[in-house]
Amino acid sequence: MYRSNSYKLEQTNARAKNYHHYLIISVGLAFISACDSQGIEVVNNTHSVTATSPDMPSQLDISGLITTKAATARADANNLLSNGSFEDGLHGWQACNAKSKLKIKRKASNGHNAVQVSAGNCIQQGAGIQPNTTYELQCDAKLQSNKNDWTGLGISFYDEFWNYLSEPEASVVSGRNYKEYTVTGSAPENAKNVAVWFYTENKALLDNCALSIADAPPPPVSGNLLFNSEFIEGTDTATGWRDACNGEYRRTNSLFNETIYVANGACVHHRPGAEVLAALQGNYFAYSCEYTYSGSAYASIATNLTTLRDETGQNDVAILPQTYFGGIPSFQIETVTLYGKAKDYLEPGNTFVSIGSQDSLGLTVLNCSLEVVSGQQYSIGDTGPAGGIVFSVTEDGMHGLEAAPTDSPQSGGRWCNDNILNNSPELADIEGMDNISDPAIADSRSGIYNTSRINARCTEGVARLASDFVWPNGDTGGYLPNKEELKLLYNQRNVVGGFAPSDWYASSTEYSASALWVHPFLGDDNSLQPAAKQAFSRVRSIRTF
Repeated sequence: MYRSNSYKLEQTNARAKNYHHYLIISVGLAFISACDSQGIEVVNNTHSVTATSPDMPSQLDISGLITTKAATARADANNLLSNGSFEDGLHGWQACNAKSKLKIKRKASNGHNAVQVSAGNCIQQGAGIQPNTTYELQCDAKLQSNKNDWTGLGISFYDEFWNYLSEPEASVVSGRNYKEYTVTGSAPENAKNVAVWFYTENKALLDNCALSIADAPPPPVSGNLLFNSEFIEGTDTATGWRDACNGEYRRTNSLFNETIYVANGACVHHRPGAEVLAALQGNYFAYSCEYTYSGSAYASIATNLTTLRDETGQNDVAILPQTYFGGIPSFQIETVTLYGKAKDYLEPGNTFVSIGSQDSLGLTVLNCSLEVVSGQQYSIGDTGPAGGIVFSVTEDGMHGLEAAPTDSPQSGGRWCNDNILNNSPELADIEGMDNISDPAIADSRSGIYNTSRINARCTEGVARLASDFVWPNGDTGGYLPNKEELKLLYNQRNVVGGFAPSDWYASSTEYSASALWVHPFLGDDNSLQPAAKQAFSRVRSIRTF
């Protein structure tokens, strides 16, 4: 594999020795091979190491060998390593020899645990593989001192009897901050096993390791472009989704099946591969996730593909504001979809979609998708993406608001549950919403935000009718317009059609603790006015696109 300067200094008479690494196996007969690398070049006080063929059986040293269950190849495995995150301590891993010192530390790049490898020591794990297949090893690592002694991550290929075959060039680790290191190599024709190893002559930390097939077929250029978008693959973390902020991140199995949970400063990135980026660049896209979040601190579902539109479809934002989230009970989910046009060039490795939360009450996300969508331009009166009627559009015609073609099936509804309105009316004053008693004052909260807040308090009522409405394309997830959006809808009432001319329609904006803003649909002279929360109002659901 390699022979570093400090290791050579430890040898008597300055005689170069081979570094031995051992693999944990039990296949009836135990084989182990040591390897030697040569040609260490020092440039600017940094070691540059090139892995070469090892010196084989004559150098075997099995004093530290411990046998365990043999590895078995899995053709469809996304991570061939056991306990790659070290959350289960050293389970599945072995020191390369009896002298190697390994400790579990609470200094993780992701999750809670990482392994500390002392200077001059090594950790390894074996796995079964397929021949003629390219494999990729990814680990997070960092040094724990400023020394430039050699530290590296590597892969070694073996046949079915653990005879050494070949290995790609090792990845040299440097720096005192966690960084992702990658080693890629093609298994020879007769390869059946692989050893992954991490050796350091500096004290170093290793975490978040994954060994996977690197030449898997690329995702399709149509449909959902995200890998593991439903978070089915993975153990404590979701395969393909990485915490970039060292917060609390885990894959969970909850009421909503597989989910990602982020809290306390976590921001989880998914970086699409080159094929996906080639399909996205220059095209319009939609990034959508379902979520539930009852916290109040900053939380986001975002991308850096391009500048995005906010929830009204009219304003450019880099990341959605925290007011988009919050107030959703843990048993209820909402959907967010972000639309935009991707940049003409998307840099591989530096382009991502993300999920993040600063609150200890974490953001739970499920069923994400990233799709290329048509660049259709809409006009008022067109049929919208969900089958509604477009009643507001941006200047470029790419985004806007569509209204349901009919009212909600019920003739109307109250603001909230009858038992709340009648017995505890103070609970109908929704936490986190501003009471606006002047129609000239703009409602800074979108209807999406207001609807989620109302539904967090009220299991019945006008907001619930709006979000439960089934649109012509079969979707739910519309919302009750705020008073500005309701005014836009009133202005296009003849285009949208189907309104009751002798009744008023509810907005999701509070007038006071006991009243909401409504808009009568009676004629050209009508305007917004307050109505009691106990009164019935008609409901017309709207959506953004």
